[in-house]
Amino acid sequence: MSEKLILKQATNFAIEKRKQIIPELSGKEEKTSKLIFDTLKELGYKPYFLENTYNVLCKVDVSKEKTLAIRADIDALPFGDKVIHACGHDFHTATLLGLAYIFSKEDFRKLLKTNLLFIFQSSEEVRKFSGAEAVVKAGILEKENVEAIFGFHVYPELPVGKIGVRSGPMMAGSDVFEFIIKGQASHASRPHLSNETISALAQLITKLNIIPSRKINPLYPALISIGIVQAGTAENVIPDRAYLRGTVRYYSKEVRNSIFENMKKAAKSVDEFFGTNTIFNIIQGNEPVINDKSLVDLLKKVVIKYLGVEAFEYLEYPSMGSEDFSEYLKVVKKGCYFRVGVGGKYPLHNPLFKATDNAIYYALTSLYGVAINYE
Repeated sequence: MSEKLILKQATNFAIEKRKQIIPELSGKEEKTSKLIFDTLKELGYKPYFLENTYNVLCKVDVSKEKTLAIRADIDALPFGDKVIHACGHDFHTATLLGLAYIFSKEDFRKLLKTNLLFIFQSSEEVRKFSGAEAVVKAGILEKENVEAIFGFHVYPELPVGKIGVRSGPMMAGSDVFEFIIKGQASHASRPHLSNETISALAQLITKLNIIPSRKINPLYPALISIGIVQAGTAENVIPDRAYLRGTVRYYSKEVRNSIFENMKKAAKSVDEFFGTNTIFNIIQGNEPVINDKSLVDLLKKVVIKYLGVEAFEYLEYPSMGSEDFSEYLKVVKKGCYFRVGVGGKYPLHNPLFKATDNAIYYALTSLYGVAINYE
């Protein structure tokens, strides 16, 4: 059977499987993981669940020393009382099942120069349930001698037929921060008897917004976004408490450390002026995704070979979004996370977004090329 024919068959297989995927929330992907497990079993594999999770793993063992891992996330997003695949994870899941279809055939499995490990990952959208972290903590990547890993994501900002990637920083690191400002309350007519927690909060916001532009080297991207501000319950009461929560984004640990050090200084100076007592907490999130150049070069080579030079798009800029794909890079030597163009007028995480089936062929072909050419 020719490569052209098997890729067409695998694409059709993936599209049909995608129709069977029921959107489920992070950590609750029971039906999705069962579909994945059953499909892999039907293809002749020996898939298994990671204990106490809905992660499904499956090895294509061709008796090689090294293993290449490929990851697809499987969870969906909540929109009111609905659950929708508004980030395209059903596309990712179906595509990886299509790749499994190809390598269930002996004629194509013998082309592999390394073992493969398929990771169908639960809970990408909710950091505290991270399926990637669970896989890493279980020691599976070391046990299977995974030397490199690929991940991919649909991308409406690229047209169908394009594969986008870049070397170095690809996705930002992101952490959550919160400030709890405590002080004495008073009547609005007697502000001098209070610690003015709302004014303290306003001053703190101003100082935080100055950090990226004046406290961080302008050659290094840094972003502070404030998403929650809460204070007060009555118009004539100066409250005894104010609350602030947001995210920081960065591409290096040095920038991260500098941001948080300056946040501490900002809170201390506000406390000194207003007499408040501010509690500062950091909730660690995802580290940056840094793409390995040799894997990017491999992806470029296979995309041009199988899809044509016009299909490859070198991305000039990284994204300030974050991804728990970075968890794998803590223990795997090399990683590459790339974009699959799906076009369309709606962005990711919009309830009307749906990645077109027409792009599955391009994602699948790219992964097939990577799988048989990695060594």
